[in-house]
Amino acid sequence: MTQRILIVDDDEAGRAVLKRVLQKPDRDLVFAGGGEEALRCVRENPPDLILLDKRMPDLSGADVLTRLRGDARTQMIPVIFVTGQGDVKEKVSGFELGADDYVTKPFEPTELTARVDGLLKRAGRQLSANPLTKLPGGPAIEEEVTRRIEAREPFAFFYVDIDHFKAYNDLHGYREGDRVIRDTADLLLLCLRQHAPQGAFAGHVGGAAFVLVTGSPETSKDLAKDLT
Repeated sequence: MTQRILIVDDDEAGRAVLKRVLQKPDRDLVFAGGGEEALRCVRENPPDLILLDKRMPDLSGADVLTRLRGDARTQMIPVIFVTGQGDVKEKVSGFELGADDYVTKPFEPTELTARVDGLLKRAGRQLSANPLTKLPGGPAIEEEVTRRIEAREPFAFFYVDIDHFKAYNDLHGYREGDRVIRDTADLLLLCLRQHAPQGAFAGHVGGAAFVLVTGSPETSKDLAKDLT
């Protein structure tokens, strides 16, 4: 999936540096030279991440972030301040406004890349996470399995469902059904820790359906036996 990153900086040279550092085949980099232009870009096509300069002539980065966090449609977009203002007071102010990270110019390219990659990954998982169990949802499950296949890593894949859950839910009510789902998620995680402590992944497809992925096919039989 293509990642859309909005880079907001009134300095053309600064935008060029960020483009050189962050450009990847699966990324769509969009540029804005000021705060008002940045807000228009966000309204037209919300990005997956925003790199935001703090000092701009028309609308400051702080003002842009305040507007983003005040709008339900944009309040969850991850934002990294990239600015020459690096003192502690400025950083604290940025975090209080709702920034997810803060990078000071001049920055180390590898550090910025790691911060951007990490924030994009966390944001994607948070958005797809099941609100009941907090386990990764469909997009994160697909990404995890695809990554293992492309890396040619051996793994075991489990699809786990609760038998007759709908009937139980109809009889006892949604609150009791939610408790059963949360307890099931906890049990699945416990089983993973016992049988596959390294390289394991748990996801919640939705409803009463879960996915487990282990990095060791050799442990799959013991895990399957324990799950039943």
